Amino acid sequence: MEGPLAVNHHSSSSSSSQEPAPPPAPSLAPAPLAIPQQQVNAASLCRIGQELVHDIVLKASEIFVLLKNMQLPNGATTSQPQNYPETKAKLDDNMKQMLMNFKKLKILYIKVHEHTANLDSRPIEEMLPIEVNGEVKGEGPKLTDEVKYASEEHKEVISQLRNRNRELKQIIDKLRLTVWEINTMLATRKS
Repeated sequence: MEGPLAVNHHSSSSSSSQEPAPPPAPSLAPAPLAIPQQQVNAASLCRIGQELVHDIVLKASEIFVLLKNMQLPNGATTSQPQNYPETKAKLDDNMKQMLMNFKKLKILYIKVHEHTANLDSRPIEEMLPIEVNGEVKGEGPKLTDEVKYASEEHKEVISQLRNRNRELKQIIDKLRLTVWEINTMLATRKS
């Protein structure tokens, strides 16, 4: 008995030496909580909403299974005999969780709607440049100075590559002709 008590007492003395460390941790705790709230965007809210819908569907299927297998209050069973109060408690719990998930889903819907309210409500076909019968419909990308500069630089690099490829092709053709002439001369010497 004294061995474990001594170990516990020793560990409590070592934990008492570590007791000053926990107070800084709570002071740091609010900062990480604020960071995820700032990083929340519409896409992450939609993902959370998708998970909530999945949970709602799972809870609904559990409710249907419980209702199918539930023993009625008059003693008659639908398929398997179970304890009515226990099943009713499970049903109530699932219903509460579903209602909470629906409330969370409504809050998420409102937040996503707030995030996306300032976006254009025009159809996608108008925003994307789509070529139909040779005509480009919709808006093209808005070119900034950086994009224009990068585009010009890209065109210059492409033209330089074409010129170098043309020069290399000429060199390869000259080498091929030279090798062919050498092979022809060697073949005529042997004969």
